[in-house]
Amino acid sequence: MSRLVMSTLMEFFYESLQQALAEQKISLGQATEYYLVDLLSRYSQAESLIKPGSEKGEKTYGELYLESYHLSPSERSRVLKYIGDTTLFLCGFFSESFKRKLVDVDYYAMLGRASYYHLVEVSEYIKMRIGVPEVFAELVNKFLDLVDVIAEIGEKTRISASSDLLRIYERWLRTHSKRDRKLLREKGIEPIRDITPKFVH
Repeated sequence: MSRLVMSTLMEFFYESLQQALAEQKISLGQATEYYLVDLLSRYSQAESLIKPGSEKGEKTYGELYLESYHLSPSERSRVLKYIGDTTLFLCGFFSESFKRKLVDVDYYAMLGRASYYHLVEVSEYIKMRIGVPEVFAELVNKFLDLVDVIAEIGEKTRISASSDLLRIYERWLRTHSKRDRKLLREKGIEPIRDITPKFVH
């Protein structure tokens, strides 16, 4: 994606975010606002849904979360950030679809919040470039509010670069169609399986 297109996307999502925050009477720090604008801009590209280390086989977000405890701080931070960002986006964009599943949006929201919570600790330890502890702390505290904000943005806009894939993903969440699963895998996206890990911190 060119710098011009990315810049335009960020301007668009900044305006959309400001409107949604104002309508829902939610305040955020400036750094957190920028983080969310960047997240929305990145997830306008379907490739952002690809899991890190997906070449190692199919894993749930819960499994990735638990396995992150055995990784180096820098690698763990990458996995935790991915889980937090992805679950926040998916819970907002597909909240209605998750509510119809055995494992619903509440589980993924809990997993996302837990990932950001531990990311605060890791980021303080390794002085991460990708964000500051205060941003991740605010994402933990306002996760559910931000799910609603992203849901509102999703209802009022179309993320054109990945709209077809997002529709396929949403349909797969409802039906678990083998064809849709194959289409998503061909694009490098591993759909979430409805398996809840036995233990989540």
